[in-house]
Amino acid sequence: MPSQYSPLDNSSTASAPADLTPFPGSTGQTSNETDEEVYGNNEGTYGYTETNYRSTETNGGTEWMARKSSGRLLGVPGGSGIGARGVRSLSYGVTGDRVPLLRERNSYHGSNPFSTGRLHSPSLVGTRSRGASLASLANSVRSVTQMTIEQLRRRRFLSVSIFGVIFILLFNLIFMPRTSLDRDLRRFHGEYLTFDDCTRLFLTHLSMANAVPRWLDLQRSEIHSPGENYQSTVDLLHTYPFRTSAEKYETWFGKSTDTSLKLYSPEGKLLYDARLQESQLFSSFAYSADGDVKAKYIYANYGSDEDFATLKRVGITISGHIVVMRSGHAHPSIKIRNAENMGAVGAIIYSDPYDDGKFTKTNGFPEFPEGFARNKNAVVKDTANFILSQPGDPTTPGWSSTLFSKRVKPQTIPKIPVLPISYNAIQPILSSFPKGADFGWKGDLNGFSYTGGISSNTLHLRNSAEFAVNPIYNVITEIRGIIGDEEILVGASRDVIGGIGGASSGYATLLEIARGFGELARRGWKPLRTIRLVSWDGSSFGQLGSTEFGEFYAKKLTKNAITYVNLDGVKGSQFLLESNPLFNNLLITSMKHVMVDDESTLWDYYSSQRSNSSTSIDAVCQRPGDYLVFQSHLGVPSVNIGFSNDPKRDPIPYENSKYDSVDWLRSFDKELQFHNLAAQFAGLFILHLSEKEIIHVESNDYLSGVRDRFEVISKEIPADWMQKKVITEKCKKSKDCPTFREEMDEISSLLDQLLEVCEKFDLKLVHLQQQILHDYPWFKLYIKIKIAFQIKMANAKTKSLDKLFIAGPEFTNSETDKQKDGLLAGRKWFQHLVFAPDAKTGDHVQLLPGLTESLISGNSDFFAKNIAATHIALEKVYKKFK
Repeated sequence: MPSQYSPLDNSSTASAPADLTPFPGSTGQTSNETDEEVYGNNEGTYGYTETNYRSTETNGGTEWMARKSSGRLLGVPGGSGIGARGVRSLSYGVTGDRVPLLRERNSYHGSNPFSTGRLHSPSLVGTRSRGASLASLANSVRSVTQMTIEQLRRRRFLSVSIFGVIFILLFNLIFMPRTSLDRDLRRFHGEYLTFDDCTRLFLTHLSMANAVPRWLDLQRSEIHSPGENYQSTVDLLHTYPFRTSAEKYETWFGKSTDTSLKLYSPEGKLLYDARLQESQLFSSFAYSADGDVKAKYIYANYGSDEDFATLKRVGITISGHIVVMRSGHAHPSIKIRNAENMGAVGAIIYSDPYDDGKFTKTNGFPEFPEGFARNKNAVVKDTANFILSQPGDPTTPGWSSTLFSKRVKPQTIPKIPVLPISYNAIQPILSSFPKGADFGWKGDLNGFSYTGGISSNTLHLRNSAEFAVNPIYNVITEIRGIIGDEEILVGASRDVIGGIGGASSGYATLLEIARGFGELARRGWKPLRTIRLVSWDGSSFGQLGSTEFGEFYAKKLTKNAITYVNLDGVKGSQFLLESNPLFNNLLITSMKHVMVDDESTLWDYYSSQRSNSSTSIDAVCQRPGDYLVFQSHLGVPSVNIGFSNDPKRDPIPYENSKYDSVDWLRSFDKELQFHNLAAQFAGLFILHLSEKEIIHVESNDYLSGVRDRFEVISKEIPADWMQKKVITEKCKKSKDCPTFREEMDEISSLLDQLLEVCEKFDLKLVHLQQQILHDYPWFKLYIKIKIAFQIKMANAKTKSLDKLFIAGPEFTNSETDKQKDGLLAGRKWFQHLVFAPDAKTGDHVQLLPGLTESLISGNSDFFAKNIAATHIALEKVYKKFK
């Protein structure tokens, strides 16, 4: 390119390069052409020039072309600002026909805003005309103007749109309706049924149609011994929109294969062969030892410690004899254990009509099924498992029974054979008993004097049983809730000893609750907290299903369980309610919303039956039940609901008997209403706990009961105990241990402080529940968040309260514990410091059982251990709630 060429200089010229020569052998016309393209920015501060040289030859109608290009960067200070549009073109003269070589105009946008242009001029000397420059300038200005207007229009539309969105948003926020935390949570989880909706629909659905007869017919159609026919329950619960499954546990128990009881004269002559079978199945005690014994027999009345002491006092030897006892006044397993401890080789238990009260044949009442008196052939069966020491599988004490579980030699079952018998079958045996010492015992068996002594005749007792590991099946229905770490358990037993009967159990009540919850689920209900409905298997053998379940899920239940509701069944017309004191007020509230008839509520019905004019609710653990593992082992506050027998107006109840039938139920409940009423009440109570954000409890009632019982115990402590030392882990090293008196005074003071703290806590729960329902504007969202955190913390405290009274491992598994009995002598499995069934009878609750039992037995070492454990537990509660 010639050095004198300057692309932006209007006076410059350009000549074709020398090396651009015609094609060899060319005879036609030849033309040479040169053009330039200038690229630049809008400010004209820099640019780039490209020069193209072309040589074209036409020969014989064919056009040939040669091209060469070169280019260079330009520095253009002080440019005119239109460099991006400026184009300069130079052209040489052409001889012959001129063939224009034109290129398309390109435009580049975005990050490289360059554009190109091109002109051809016939002039040999390239010049920029002034007219062309002005036109180019005008075009550029017009183009920029049009572009600016379009940009402004687009920006104006965008600005207006943004402003509109902001205005609409602010308008909606300003006039947004106030909402409560309760409604916000339900909307967030897609739950649109309120608590009032749920309770109204549930109660209406159950009261409008009673399905109890259907459930009882299903139960009557099958043999329901432990481990059998669980699938029908699974299939039934599968009809509801819940998750239902069967959980198997491998439990060790025996099945009777043969039983017999024969009476022989001193000469060995068979005098009597007793009828033991009530139905086609064997009548036996669960966990009775496999045995065949032949011995003389004695009569021991109710088989209590006092009765055996009475016999011993007059010189009657129990050792080596078979003991005949009557049912009542204590759990059968306690009678059996007393007899075994006294050296008996066998035991027989019957039901004496005398204990049936008003409705007896002696009083002129016909026996069932014609009347209310006891059927003479009825055999009342139970478990011989020592469940007041440890319920559940005796080979896995404290852990669950699975296929590969470690097993130990059972220590809580009898080593002697035991048989249940009807009073009609035992009468020939007792009538042959010689008259002996008169202890004032009374009964209704003809020909028997009810005196003490040793028989002259001999009994041959045989109980053949095959012990093995057998499966049992708990049927569990889960209703998944919104809050994952809080759950409510509801359970009822399904099995009976002998497999026939059991109409009075809570099985039908459980199915009624499932039916009501199924209706709610059909309408879109999802509970706030998870609910589990459980049909227990093996309850009749000693709470096998519930105990193994509780031991298997111990950690989860301790962390998540709010309560366990036990459905005790219908044994009569008297409403039965036993509860952990935490729920007393809520239970009373629930009773007031369940209608017995058109005019009275369940609360009216319950109040009218309280003989002592007291409407207080009895404490839980009045007798052995499926709640034991939850309340007394894990610290899950429990409630027991059902109907008990009123001896003044109800027929005689039957336990694990074929006479426990639908016909017997209809003798005092013609419409089978009581199961349905129990389901309405239990379901309403469950909905109160499930659908309210706050777990409604009264901690002050709980601690008041503890303080009242503690004050009674304090007054009964022997004076010579008061200066003894209470040795705890804290004072072992310092050797500065407090005395009984000092420890009791400190606990008493701590209880007073706790009552004040718990009263404030209960008021706070009420206040939080009110705040949940209060409406707040959107800009006070922070208040709702604060309330939500307070609710979570309050519920965590509530869940932990009863569990804090579970004795720690330093008391239940201490290496220094010589007796290794924990806090209750012979009952290490029971770990709750406040609630346990009475060890002597099993027919009432023992509050502060460790202190009470050690005081009764006179064991000051056990008393000291329990004082220390109670003090530590109360300090934990105070620290948690203060």
